[in-house]
Amino acid sequence: MAYTLEPWDILISTTIHPDKLYRFHDTKDWQQALIQESEAEMEKLRTLLVKDFVDGAKQKKMEFLVQFNQGILIRLLDKLHQYRSSSAVTEKAILLYESISSHVSYILDFIEEYFTKYFDRSEKVPTSYLIQSKEEIIRQLEHLQQLFEINKVTDTLLTDIVLSNFINFCNDGKTTVKYNELIYQKELLKELLALHKLSKDKGFQKALEEKLIYMNFNSPLFVDYLSNQINKQVEQAKTDKSKISILTTFQRQIALIHPRPALSLSTESPGVKESILNIADKALRYLQPVPENNSTPASTEKALVHVQFKGTEIYLFHKAFIDAGGAPGETYKSILEKTAAYLSNKTKKGFSVESLQKNSDKVDYESKENLKRFLTKMIRNIESY
Repeated sequence: MAYTLEPWDILISTTIHPDKLYRFHDTKDWQQALIQESEAEMEKLRTLLVKDFVDGAKQKKMEFLVQFNQGILIRLLDKLHQYRSSSAVTEKAILLYESISSHVSYILDFIEEYFTKYFDRSEKVPTSYLIQSKEEIIRQLEHLQQLFEINKVTDTLLTDIVLSNFINFCNDGKTTVKYNELIYQKELLKELLALHKLSKDKGFQKALEEKLIYMNFNSPLFVDYLSNQINKQVEQAKTDKSKISILTTFQRQIALIHPRPALSLSTESPGVKESILNIADKALRYLQPVPENNSTPASTEKALVHVQFKGTEIYLFHKAFIDAGGAPGETYKSILEKTAAYLSNKTKKGFSVESLQKNSDKVDYESKENLKRFLTKMIRNIESY
């Protein structure tokens, strides 16, 4: 397969490199010519992807095409960002880089939107796109803070946890952020801002907690917050029965929330719903008494028979039982009677103690006699019950 992005890659990596732009300064309309060339390459790649998809390309081919080109486009965007950040470039060069960056960003966004199934979310976000996204999140945080204030959230600890999550994400200085991380932060902010449509009849704080569980906001701080909230309610209850009622009600409420699939703050930590339900379950096991009536009857010492058999004795007993015509459903007494009788007949056809012999090994006849005596004794004991 031809490397479709090769001309565009050469244009960005080599042709318009800051150290080589001087060659075009004497050329008329050099900026416009390079921008048009970039735009043509953008359209060529877009057409190729759409054509392969419409023609029914196999899933493996589409996945390769999307992810291969996605990786190259991300690195080309990073190059253009470095070019713009250079102190040696002129204003005309900056405008050129911004125009070509818009082409690369457009096709990358196009792939993400229309080929979501194949888009690799574990890839790093282009630096320029990450900076723009973080700036947008910071701007929207003002609206989120106003939403909290308007709805008069009494527990500021919860709102602090939420706001600090976004602030830390935007100010951590990391340049390598995966699409999964960025998409989660943007989706979380979008869902929280949508709470302004909430009915006034429903408590805002409760709705906020449920939304964070739905978005699988599995921050350890949020899990601890929910755990402390339920612990406070349980501690205020006076009886174990009321404590159990509080915990079971809490479990039912949490169980009704179905987290959004394939979305979480941290992929390395367990889901917030799972963590909270486990905490409540442990508390319930501590409070609930062990049932007195056990479905399995306790074994008594009298019912246990401890016998030490040699390997030979075990074989002899099993063999004798089979030869005697033993069958399922017989009583212990009849089994033992048949087997003991069979052991007493050393010449009975169908049973040969010599069958244990291997090469020159001899059968332990003493084991056989011991087993016979033991079985006879057991028969007598059974008859005495």
